[in-house]
Amino acid sequence: AAIQDKLYHGGISAVMEGVPGGMGEEVARFLTDYFFGEIYTRNGLDLKTKELLGYCILTTLEAESQLQSHFHGNIQAGNTPEEVTAAVIQCLPYIGFPAAIKALRIIKQETARPTASATDNLVRLSKITVDANRLDEYNAYLKEEIEASMRLEPGVLTLYAVAEKDAPHKITILEIYADRAAYESHLKTPHFQKYKQGTLDMVKDLELVDTTPLIPGLKIK
Repeated sequence: AAIQDKLYHGGISAVMEGVPGGMGEEVARFLTDYFFGEIYTRNGLDLKTKELLGYCILTTLEAESQLQSHFHGNIQAGNTPEEVTAAVIQCLPYIGFPAAIKALRIIKQETARPTASATDNLVRLSKITVDANRLDEYNAYLKEEIEASMRLEPGVLTLYAVAEKDAPHKITILEIYADRAAYESHLKTPHFQKYKQGTLDMVKDLELVDTTPLIPGLKIK
C-alpha cells in the first residue's frame, strides 16, 4: 500500500466508484493487495525497473488511460522521461509503430504538464543520541529502515546517516523527501514503524531540525 500511495496516490478507488453492486471496491482492494502487495514487493528487480517493464507492456496493449497514469508512476519511481521514451522505442521492432507512436504521444503530452518544483522538497536534520551500550542494535535497526525506505519509497530522496567520530552514539541523519506528503506517507510505512517502535528505549534524545535548502534541487553525487 505504501508503494501504491506514492506512485498512484488514491489508487483506482475514484475510478471504481459507482460500479454496480459496490463491486468496484473489491477490484480496488484486489489491486492493492495483489498487484502492489505481492508483486511489487518481490525481490529481484528494483522499483524503477518494475515500473519501466510495466510501461512497456501497457504500450503493447495500447492502454491509453494507464499509459498516462503509469508515465507519472515511472517518474515517481525515479525514471526520467528520456528513459521511458527509450524503453518504448526499444520495444518498437516487436510491437509495431502504431502502439509505440501512441505511447510516445502520451509521453510527450504528459511531459508538457507542469510538475512539482524542487522547492517543494522537505529537508530535515534528525539529531539522535543513542544509548551507547545498545549502539550496534540501534544501527542494525537504522540500516534496515533506511535501505527499505530508499528501495520502496520513491518520495524518499535521501536518508544519509553519519555518526560523530569521537562520539559514535551521536548520530545525524540528512533526510530529503519529495514533499510533505511523501514525508507523511513515510511515517506510516511498516518499515519505519518497525524502526520507531524497536528503538524507542534506545534513543535518549531526538532533535528534529527543519531546514531551508540554499540551492534547491542540488543533487548529491
